[in-house]
Amino acid sequence: MELETSNTFIKNSQIHGEFCPLDTTIKILSGRWKTIILNRLMKEELHFNELVRRIPNCTRRMLALQLKELIEAQIVDKKILTDKFPVQTCYTLTEQGKSLLPIVWSMNQWGEQYIKKIMQIDTLEPSCGD
Repeated sequence: MELETSNTFIKNSQIHGEFCPLDTTIKILSGRWKTIILNRLMKEELHFNELVRRIPNCTRRMLALQLKELIEAQIVDKKILTDKFPVQTCYTLTEQGKSLLPIVWSMNQWGEQYIKKIMQIDTLEPSCGD
């Protein structure tokens, strides 16, 4: 099945010569900081500088690139507040982004169980759930 679209994420689902929605999901989530960004935005909308503070090891440039991809995928919405000085930029999850959260949490739980089994440990305190 060949789908005609300008959406990069859907186009990349067809690279095997067949259509695979799983590849779309993985492509949207792939990127070192995307799941952390989703985690930070799941409870509230945040200004760019607040995201920078809450993800300290991510450079401003990388954060902007990852946000741009999430906006393109319609997972995150960007609002520019021109009534403030200086102008502020806010980010929030779209309805589509919110619908992705149960998948992300399932992946987190699977990853936790995987690490425990492979590392043969009983407890694990992941930091991405805060």
